[in-house]
Amino acid sequence: MPQHYREVLILVVVLGASCEETASLCNCAVGTVKSRVIRARQLVKEALGADAL
Repeated sequence: MPQHYREVLILVVVLGASCEETASLCNCAVGTVKSRVIRARQLVKEALGADAL
């Protein structure tokens, strides 16, 4: 997983940071954070495979 996806996934999902806080830390827009979280979750699902969920 590319770093920019991993970074927002950890901040938002694991650490519970808000999208606004994450956007500030990552120096990007809130919409970018939201789309990266969605894509990162998709990548995790693909890596685990359909049977794991």
